[in-house]
Amino acid sequence: MPASISQVGLSPLGARGHAGVGEPVDFNPADPKQKQVLITFAVAVVVLLFVYLEMLVTTAGTWSNDMYSHGYIIPVLAGALFWVRRKGLVPATASEVWAGAGMICVALLVRIFAATYNMEPLDRYSFLLALLGAVVLSGGWRMLSWAWLPVLFLFFMYPLPTVVELRLLVSLQEWAAKISAVVLQVLGTGVLRVGNQIKYQGEDLMEVAEVCSGLRMATILSAMAVAMVFFIERPWWDRLIVLLSALPIAFIVNVARIVVTGLIFIAVKNTGEAISPEMAEWIDQIAHDWMGLAMPIAAVGLIYLELAILSKLSVPEETVELKPAGMSARPMAPIQ
Repeated sequence: MPASISQVGLSPLGARGHAGVGEPVDFNPADPKQKQVLITFAVAVVVLLFVYLEMLVTTAGTWSNDMYSHGYIIPVLAGALFWVRRKGLVPATASEVWAGAGMICVALLVRIFAATYNMEPLDRYSFLLALLGAVVLSGGWRMLSWAWLPVLFLFFMYPLPTVVELRLLVSLQEWAAKISAVVLQVLGTGVLRVGNQIKYQGEDLMEVAEVCSGLRMATILSAMAVAMVFFIERPWWDRLIVLLSALPIAFIVNVARIVVTGLIFIAVKNTGEAISPEMAEWIDQIAHDWMGLAMPIAAVGLIYLELAILSKLSVPEETVELKPAGMSARPMAPIQ
């Protein structure tokens, strides 16, 4: 009599990407096959880091800019996502090795093209494609099914292309000035807006500069929202709402900062004292340094408040019980 599946200790599922015959279910780096995948992936990543070293050093240099100072934390969060989402590893098949190698070759060709025509953003993005190729080359499509997110999350460590950044800066700067002026007017301050300048009693009160556009906050909160939705255990619609609300929350928090700064300037002016350059610098320090640190905390607090509200409105999927209605709700009489 042939041995049953349970007798030989094999899983009944045989499809690739599932717990098939001889495939691991849990992540276990001590397992020889999984160790092989990790070593292959580590070697591939080290080689790619060497190939893209110049680009990565240039990218790290942009993190000294306040607009992209969050770049330092992105690789750390990507590593955390990689660890949280990890699953059992299976060595890539021959076809998967070729597919991964092909992706890496395409990425390198894109890099050569970008270098030839001085397209720096394209060069940066080709690194992500090369990393995805390293994933497929090492652990096949199974590994890609969970490792794609940590790799693509590295997108947030890059500065925006100059053209995109300038367009967003101008648009966000204009809207931040408009909405902030409206809020200050609703509060009864009597301010007027002229372009990006906010005037009070006929004098210049403050200017909504590029650093006050909120682009930095929008970039930071978008990255935090993407990471958060994969760390928290919530229904998919809650996660989608968090993602969609990240940019509006970033804008609201930035407007709140501008309004508070304007109220401080108005309070000082109402004392009858002239605002000295030292006083203006002190208020500017409050707006950009102290409140700049508080903004991400306030934004995350609003997201958690949003999640708390959603938890009150949402019904857990396991508690939903569908019952037939109308005629189908009544038992049918047996046919005589």
